[in-house]
Amino acid sequence: MNAQSIDPGFDTQDALVASIDVQTFGYNEARGRLLYQNLLHRVAALPDVRSASLADMLPLGTADRISGITIEGSQAAAGEPGAMVQNIFVAPGYFRTMGIPMPRGRVFTMRDARGAPPVAIINEAMAQRYWPGQDPSAGAS
Repeated sequence: MNAQSIDPGFDTQDALVASIDVQTFGYNEARGRLLYQNLLHRVAALPDVRSASLADMLPLGTADRISGITIEGSQAAAGEPGAMVQNIFVAPGYFRTMGIPMPRGRVFTMRDARGAPPVAIINEAMAQRYWPGQDPSAGAS
């Protein structure tokens, strides 16, 4: 009940979440990706569905995948870890589907697939900490 009183930063109204572990059904990675892609297209085509996407974890969930990253021009203090970030892999349309505003930069597209140059979307707190008064994407390709 307490969680309902906070603003999670995304739209929780009229949302449906489903969790499917295709490995349980014997799918390998390639078949699983194809199933998810087909499922996403079919769900998006349903009447009254405004947007659909995929994610391997949901915000505010109990799972965490935290890793350290190195930010060019930034150095951690002695004994301190580098920048720690949470990794969530999402499909195009994720931010629109979740109702998360994108004040600048760009959303993920189908070009941001495995084998393409890595991209990331960061929040305002990270932008202000590591690039105060600057455009974090400056110099990015």
